[in-house]
This record gives sequence, C-alpha cells and structure tokens, in this order.
Amino acid sequence: IVAGELTPLFDAAALAGLLFAAGLWWASWRSRPRGETTARARFGRRLHLAFLVPLAGWALTCGLGLATGPPEGEVPELRYFLADLSWLALGLVPGVVAYYLLRYFNPIFAPAAPPVRVAPAAAPIPTAAAEATTVDSAELAALARLMSERQPHRNPGLTLAELAALADLPPHRLSRLLNEGVGQSFFDFVNHHRIDDFTQRIRAGDHRERTLLALALEVGFNSKTAFNRAFKKRHGMTPRQYVRKLGA
Repeated sequence: IVAGELTPLFDAAALAGLLFAAGLWWASWRSRPRGETTARARFGRRLHLAFLVPLAGWALTCGLGLATGPPEGEVPELRYFLADLSWLALGLVPGVVAYYLLRYFNPIFAPAAPPVRVAPAAAPIPTAAAEATTVDSAELAALARLMSERQPHRNPGLTLAELAALADLPPHRLSRLLNEGVGQSFFDFVNHHRIDDFTQRIRAGDHRERTLLALALEVGFNSKTAFNRAFKKRHGMTPRQYVRKLGA
C-alpha cells in the first residue's frame, strides 16, 4: 500500500466495506418502529441519521477513488484528507452515540430532575380533609384519556409531579385520585399501563421482529429486572411464559 502497488486492492476492500455498512444501516432503518411519535422513537431516528455522517465521508472517499481511477504517481491529497475524515467520523460518532444511549436509557446517567418548588409558607396548603370525600369521575376519565392518547408511561423517568402537570392536577390530588379512585399507587398505576402496552404489542406480533427486552424498554421500563418483577406481579408468570401461553 505504501509503495502504491496494492492501491486497487485497497480501494476494492474500502468499497466492499462501504456497501456492507450501507446495507446494515438500511436494514436497521427499515426495522425501526413505524408511526411512533414518542420521544424514544424520535431519539432512535436521530441516532440512525447520525451514522450517515461517517457513511457520507466514506462514500465520498470511494467515489473520488473510482472517479480518478488508479493513481499515477502520488495519491491526491484530497483522497488522503477524505480517508482521514472518514476514520475520524467512524471513531467519533459511535462514541458520542454510546454516550447518549447511556444517558437516555440508563437513569444513573440521566440528568437530575429539577427541584420541586415549595409553595410560600403564607399560602394555604390543601389537605385531604379539606377536599371532597368522593373521587371526581371526570378527573378519572380525563386521566384515562391522557394515558391512552399521550402515553406518558413510555417515559422511563416519569414522576408523580410530571404526570400531575400533564393532568393539570396538584401532585397530592393525583396521588389521592390514584389511591382512592383506581386503588393503585403511582408506580403500580404507571407499570399497569406499561404492561398493557407490552401485551398489546405481543398480541400484534411485534416480538417476532424485536426482543422482549427491547419491547419492555420501548413501553417505559428501564431495566429487565423491574420489567420481570412488575409483569409477574400482574400476570403471575414471566413474560416468556406469557408469550408461550398465547402461542404467539
């Protein structure tokens, strides 16, 4: 290669590698969930597009090599520059992507939630005793619509305060609504919707294209252990046993 005797072989190997990488990218792009507008789906699309950066540099290098043909004498500096740029992108982009994957999927790396502001001492703080003793059925219906239409349970870091803000309710009111109106704690309520979302995907056959863990992460669980524990608590069996029972 240094003497210029193996340049055509080197170019052929680079072209073969480009075709393989481009085919792998296209297969991965086609396997992404269709029609989803969740933050997780948008994040996945951005990751796919980020990998086009090194592929584009690689394609330019190979294209210039095919256009100029075998070099007579010294290799043009532009080809060296594009080749170096491609290697730099191939090293940099996966590292950056890996960082954001950890930041997105692992709560240990996620930024801390902003502190909750406490109301001034002079402001009256509502208590359960000061509220009506009956649960507002309109609030329950609105909460059910929120969970169905906006699917906030798919956010793995969802908190009571965030769900209350989406429902336009004070956090203490939402907690009381869940405890008395639904009969569940906040975490049980959210996991209930995550498991419903998961089982719907199983019945739709999504597990034939993606793993059970991938589906669990998509519906909002942040670990395999938490998912298996919540699923077994709900259905009395593991997710894999559930799939086998359905014969799906």
